[in-house]
Amino acid sequence: MEFSFSHFQSIVEKAPLFTSEDSSFAHHTMKNRLPKILDQIIHDNEFGDEDVVESLIDLKESLKNNGWIERFKDHENAGDLYYQVWSQEYDEKLRDRRWLEVEWFVCESYFYRLVLSKIGYFEEENKEEDQIEKEETKGGGSSSDHSSNISQNDPFYKSKLRSLVEDEDTIQFISSISSLLFSNNEEEDDQRNIRDRLKLFFMFSLWGNRVDGCYKEVMNQKNNQEYGGNKTEEAEDDMLLIDEREKFIEVLIDKIDHLHSSSTSSNNNSIFQDEKELNSTQSLKEEEEEEEFIILSFVTDNCGNEILCDICLMICLLQFFPQHLKIRIHCKKCPTFVSDITTSNFDVFFLNLQTSPVASLLPQLIDRFYELVKVEEKIQICGHDFWNGPLFFDQIPLNRNISNDNNMVVGSEIGDVMLIKGDANYRRVVFDTRWDCSSIHSLQDIISTHYNPSSSILSHTPFICLRTLKSDPIVGLNQDQVDKLDEVDHNWRINGKRGIIQVSILFFKFLMVSLIGSQFRIKLLKMEPKYRNT
Repeated sequence: MEFSFSHFQSIVEKAPLFTSEDSSFAHHTMKNRLPKILDQIIHDNEFGDEDVVESLIDLKESLKNNGWIERFKDHENAGDLYYQVWSQEYDEKLRDRRWLEVEWFVCESYFYRLVLSKIGYFEEENKEEDQIEKEETKGGGSSSDHSSNISQNDPFYKSKLRSLVEDEDTIQFISSISSLLFSNNEEEDDQRNIRDRLKLFFMFSLWGNRVDGCYKEVMNQKNNQEYGGNKTEEAEDDMLLIDEREKFIEVLIDKIDHLHSSSTSSNNNSIFQDEKELNSTQSLKEEEEEEEFIILSFVTDNCGNEILCDICLMICLLQFFPQHLKIRIHCKKCPTFVSDITTSNFDVFFLNLQTSPVASLLPQLIDRFYELVKVEEKIQICGHDFWNGPLFFDQIPLNRNISNDNNMVVGSEIGDVMLIKGDANYRRVVFDTRWDCSSIHSLQDIISTHYNPSSSILSHTPFICLRTLKSDPIVGLNQDQVDKLDEVDHNWRINGKRGIIQVSILFFKFLMVSLIGSQFRIKLLKMEPKYRNT
């Protein structure tokens, strides 16, 4: 099926995509793709309550026939700490509206929240919490048992499990590529080769959700050509529309260099160092006092092959920066978007080695990941309701110590730099808007013009997006590039064949320029790091 983009007009203001245009991918998703997802949920789960099944069938018919958007029916204390945020978004954008006349991202996100409400996910989660508390009081039970039970309540659990273990060829391929991380060849471990290896695993992570035969051939070529033959680079260039891997590596190097220099000087010019004690959650503060390090916030996307490729990238990053880097994984707190990984998925699939369905298939990779999380504590896993929510990323608060009635504490978990995976997260960065490429030229343009530097953390945090294209929005291409892509493949924006590795290194610094009585006047300066044009 081909989709028309002719209805979009050139814009410089954010204008999230709507579900209302018949020929748009958003319309197709709501009317056709989501009903099929409901069929799969019913097929994969034994709910034991016919009312649940009937409710899901009713929702499917409502989507197909453009019915009214019903409100989720959980009680405020049902377990979703983002209850108030969802309620407000529903009242403002979805109440008294139909499925095919509203903002796409809010509507699509709400669909998954509504599914959890219909199957009683949060009520079951509360029961499990109560049960584990009773067992711990009696001296029985374990957190791993609890995580396993919660995963069984995940309506997408079986599809996630299938994506991890059923394709033996893919598992063998991932095992082969990940073995590069564990070679003992001293020549391969020099800094240049490790850097080339890091670039390889950025690509591995990018394409992890479609590790098909074609990509296996490309990666095997790269392996055989010692991390960088010209033929492989040309093959990658056809599908990688934006490649800023080197720029992000330089960002990390610069941050660590600055960490070293600032440790010997009390004159600190970095907003990250000014707020250093606020960058981490309380569990890491004592370690920070003993040894300084940079925290990379890794915002995950899918389970299955993709998270295995992500784990490879994390291990490689920690090999490249062995002394001064820690990784904080940010994942969904509850199931959404079918394949997105949750905190309980990490526990069940990777961290409970005795029962993990993956540990026996990829023992070296999973053992090393376990060590980094449980023993060395160089990787921390954080789940938060924000990542499941309907809000764009400009709503991640700047104040890393913030807490309010809407549980907007995610800012307290964000590190010094961010790595953001996936199409849905990219949509949240760019307001799910199909920007006019003659007006918006880069992610930095969006951050500088549409994010409030006094309240948004992405205005002050360098980040990289790794994304395969599965929806309309994209920035960073010129009109000639867009026209050529339209000629070659009309569905290039949505069919997942192409990807981008894109960086924003724009950040702001507040400088006090004058003091008049008790009033401060603040000047906002755009800071452009030395590696801006690398």
